[in-house]
Amino acid sequence: MSSNPKHLPRFFITHSFKDKDFAARLANDLHNHGLDGFFDIYSIQPGDNFAERINRGLEECDVYVPILSFAALRSQWCTDEINAAISLSNEPGRDRRPRIIPVLVENCRSAMPPLLRSRLYIDFVGRYEESLEELLEKGFRLPKVTNAPAFLTEPRTISQPIPEPSLVVHQEMPVPTITFPRIQVPSQFKSETSVHPVAQLHERANLSSIFVGIITLKAPVYKQIAEDAAATTMAAIIVVVAMLIKGFFGGLVNVDASTGASSVSVVGAIVGAIIGVILGLIAWVVSAWVLQLVAGWFGGKTNTGEMLRVTGYVEIFSIVAVLNVLALGGTALLCVTGLIGFGVGILKLIGYAIGVREAAEFSTINAIITAIIAAIINFLIVAVVGGAITLAVLGALGLAGAM
Repeated sequence: MSSNPKHLPRFFITHSFKDKDFAARLANDLHNHGLDGFFDIYSIQPGDNFAERINRGLEECDVYVPILSFAALRSQWCTDEINAAISLSNEPGRDRRPRIIPVLVENCRSAMPPLLRSRLYIDFVGRYEESLEELLEKGFRLPKVTNAPAFLTEPRTISQPIPEPSLVVHQEMPVPTITFPRIQVPSQFKSETSVHPVAQLHERANLSSIFVGIITLKAPVYKQIAEDAAATTMAAIIVVVAMLIKGFFGGLVNVDASTGASSVSVVGAIVGAIIGVILGLIAWVVSAWVLQLVAGWFGGKTNTGEMLRVTGYVEIFSIVAVLNVLALGGTALLCVTGLIGFGVGILKLIGYAIGVREAAEFSTINAIITAIIAAIINFLIVAVVGGAITLAVLGALGLAGAM
């Protein structure tokens, strides 16, 4: 043949966010070999409907590539995507499309579901470059690279034979130019063929979609945050900023309960901000530790880090405390502020339960029970510790005698 094929296989990559760097490297390399497809970090944009984009990506893909690790096999989200791909492949009229080629990044074959264990899989553990060539040749049925090193052309052992390629590709097929944002991928995951690194979860371009996902209670976003260790720093920043705002504006406006009159207290705002941040950070850490402890009683699979991340991000809702300034406008606005605060508080509690459920990977009922028990224990601990710290701060500021 002297012309390019009409259709190159499209891919869909499923991965745990603990494996996001490997997934980014693989997505880059597939693109650099002329392939296109779905990779959530750059395929889902702010404002997109998560389920719709994922369903469309699965429907359109020719090769489904689940990146398997122990974290991925524990992830309900990954399991759902794998099951959806298998169901699609078995539908009449689809000619076994998508072809499912699991990629192993950990020695987790024994933990693989039976429906995956019996398929061809590519083992990437300690052999990235040669396994990539194997994936392109056996999975995507592309021709071997003509200038590949000799060791890449040696026979390799795979789990089961693959049928002869049905897609005919010209050996000198030009690779189409694909433009991606030049966002840095960690050096340990760069390959010689990487030209356009893929964006990672917590680059600025994606922060807005993450915040929107938290506020709109999107379970996949909570799951991603729980599994992404890099999100811990941002969670801490959110807690500090939220507690600063909550403490500052909470102390700024004083309302006389008997007359309804309101006044401004700059000192109260400063003291409120200081105490708010200190108590907020203590409550955040204690709450995360208690949550993972209680979740374990109900069979939850989580740790303190995951709970720190989901509970930290949920504090985005606390920023509504800035509306306390409306109390200066009179009783009517004070009531409006209270109603808004009540509504946002309900959303925060729901987000809290979703975060616990997604991190611990158990039912909503268990998540609610866990959150209630943890809240009681957390309140008792923080009440004692926080009370002592509050008195110490007030004493240091010379305000204890004035109260």
